[in-house]
Amino acid sequence: MGTWSFGKSIKTQLTILLFVLTAVCIGVVGFVGVRGVINTGSKAENITSASAQDRAEQLLNQTTTATATKNGVIFNNIQLATDNVTTYAENILNNPAKFTANAWHFDDRGVNAALDVLVRNGLVKPVARMRPIAVLH
Repeated sequence: MGTWSFGKSIKTQLTILLFVLTAVCIGVVGFVGVRGVINTGSKAENITSASAQDRAEQLLNQTTTATATKNGVIFNNIQLATDNVTTYAENILNNPAKFTANAWHFDDRGVNAALDVLVRNGLVKPVARMRPIAVLH
């Protein structure tokens, strides 16, 4: 059997062996612990990332839905104003006899109504206003 250079007694040799085995066990447990923390951190990162992405998708969906609803209301108001102007113009063109030359002339109420709806809903911003020639008589 080989001889140990650390000491001749069995007690010393067993003590050294136990210290070495303890150090190896501490190293293995430390490695397993660090590896577990790294794996847990990676999983937590993936879960957090997926959760943040889901929340961002929900917020974008809610914003898009709210904007679409708002725009739908705006366009419905524009459609109503356009229908009113169309009916007004249709009555003028289909019934010219009801409007005598002395009592009736073109005015800009229809243009004002349509422009008012567009301005109120933030779709246009008038810069200058030109009056039709027929109004300037």
